[in-house]
Amino acid sequence: MNQVEAVKLYIEYIRYGARRSTAQRISGISNMQSKAIYLEIIGEPPKGGRNTTSWKAIADPFSEYSMPAQKFLKIYMKECGERIYNAKQAYGVLEAYKAYRAIHARDPVILSLDKAYFLASCLWDQVEDAHVSQCLQCASHFPSLYPMANQCHICAKSEEVANFALKRHRSRAAVARLTA
Repeated sequence: MNQVEAVKLYIEYIRYGARRSTAQRISGISNMQSKAIYLEIIGEPPKGGRNTTSWKAIADPFSEYSMPAQKFLKIYMKECGERIYNAKQAYGVLEAYKAYRAIHARDPVILSLDKAYFLASCLWDQVEDAHVSQCLQCASHFPSLYPMANQCHICAKSEEVANFALKRHRSRAAVARLTA
């Protein structure tokens, strides 16, 4: 990647909310360039701190990121297909993330570009604990903690909501019978 492409890629990642350190790592530009461009685009120096993303934090069914990660992964795998493992990975993540943001803009929890990139990079690097499973109910791919997981986060949550509604309906019926 030449210097102009690297700077364009860096700017795109920053505009979509990536941390400066993530955008710098992806684009390969220098630290000095990164600071100057970030200040020019955002207008203030970057905030410090570490990006504490782990596969467990994304794939855990009880995590707030499990369903957004599944939605991103579905788009990413559809957008990139066989290109997931080629040299243009950073562009594939960005294109899939743009589509994800456009489709799920009204969702209460949106996956950040940093987390989306982390999710994709775990697939490229074939991280040992990073598993992608396929749901037996809807055939959707989802990030999981175990290789044999068979129900995606969305189907599990919808089943949980349905069971809650059924219990609530049954309890109302029981109250109605008792008071009649």
